[in-house]
Amino acid sequence: MPGAADILDGLSTIANQATGVAMAWHLLIAAALVALASGWRPSRRTARLLIGTPLASVAAVAIVFANPFNGMVFAASVSAMTALAMRGDRRLVLAGSAFTGGIGLAMIAFGWVYPHFMKGPPIAYLYAAPVGLVPCPTLAVVIGFALLGDGLGSRPWGLALAAVGLFYGLFGVFRLAVFLDIGLVCGAVALIAAEFGWFEERRIGTRRGAARALMAGRRYPIRSEAGGRANLSAVARFEAAKDFLRRLCL
Repeated sequence: MPGAADILDGLSTIANQATGVAMAWHLLIAAALVALASGWRPSRRTARLLIGTPLASVAAVAIVFANPFNGMVFAASVSAMTALAMRGDRRLVLAGSAFTGGIGLAMIAFGWVYPHFMKGPPIAYLYAAPVGLVPCPTLAVVIGFALLGDGLGSRPWGLALAAVGLFYGLFGVFRLAVFLDIGLVCGAVALIAAEFGWFEERRIGTRRGAARALMAGRRYPIRSEAGGRANLSAVARFEAAKDFLRRLCL
């Protein structure tokens, strides 16, 4: 494997010679955020497939710039995640909790302005940071969108994405001494937590949390106010039924 200096030089070359690709990805990310804010909700399978396209871009760019390691890792990751994406939940995307949504937006912003590798004025990071070109900012954005969609309904897919993010984040911190990749590590850990429902379990007793869990098809053991155990799916169905009847009467 090349030394850390050689790896960083190669990534810097990609970031500075393929800025047009990065700018195109910034426009696509902005369009996706505007569409989501306007109420667009694709199916979870469609979202998982779309989210994989920036990773495919990294694989293609790595091959063009003679970086076989990143090319092979990302090509294999995209292939595996595409197969997993096709097998998962096809219902419409549901927004995660405010907490996971906040982390997701923070990860997207982190990847959007990823302040490394580029040469030029700092303002260039706002529109040409190497998203879709090099691994870490791209994974940060992809993980951010996955968190916005509460993991997108496929635990194997989400865990595969988190594993790739965790690997590159730790590699960046410990092998390349790019300490800002700690942000990617945190995002990958947050996605793992979301996939196992650790954030959702903290929403015990809220109508919104119960209804979301019902729509996501999840079953979490929770503790009732009296201290006993209860099944969230039953709570969710009861609360969802109450909401439905209330809306009929209004």
